[in-house]
Amino acid sequence: GPIRESVGRYAIPSAARQLSVLPGALGGRAEVLGALALALSEMGDSTLLDGSLSANAPAFT
Repeated sequence: GPIRESVGRYAIPSAARQLSVLPGALGGRAEVLGALALALSEMGDSTLLDGSLSANAPAFT
């Protein structure tokens, strides 16, 4: 994929050979959680930034 191609193009070859590019643990929720973390952070709440939520926790309750 495009990320793997960029790593191959720009990384030190010996480091790139040992690297695995895998999907993130948050899956399809990454964008929503990132946007929510940014909004909360702007309001002074770092709940999503301090790692207190697990990857398996529901995004909304």
